[in-house]
Amino acid sequence: GRVGGTNVIDVEIEIPQAAVGAVARLRVRESLLQLSEDRARFIRREIEEKQRAAIDGLEADAEFALRRADRTKALREVEKAAFKLQKYLWDDQSRPAPPPDSARAPADDTPFAPTLPDADAVSAAWARAQERRPR
Repeated sequence: GRVGGTNVIDVEIEIPQAAVGAVARLRVRESLLQLSEDRARFIRREIEEKQRAAIDGLEADAEFALRRADRTKALREVEKAAFKLQKYLWDDQSRPAPPPDSARAPADDTPFAPTLPDADAVSAAWARAQERRPR
């Protein structure tokens, strides 16, 4: 079924996957930030030892600043994904929804393969949504 132009099943899958993806991107950005910080420290030490030109330090510092900005952006994406996930996990009475059924989670590192709701459940949810929809 579709709700407001969005497939209910797609929303059920996309929101948690977006949060997982945002966290993975943040981890990559943090690793790159650490690498650029280590590189800048190494280059500054070489500059102090007169093995490099001072301009190399400016380049390394600029790269570090860029990586720090990337990490900040990734952190904001995680926060936005967490907010969407939080909205997804609340019921229509503004109470926390029960956590997703752990039986649906993969037992190991295999890709997530959700079980699809039956057509009757989707039709019933669609009908309830249409009844509650403001006119």
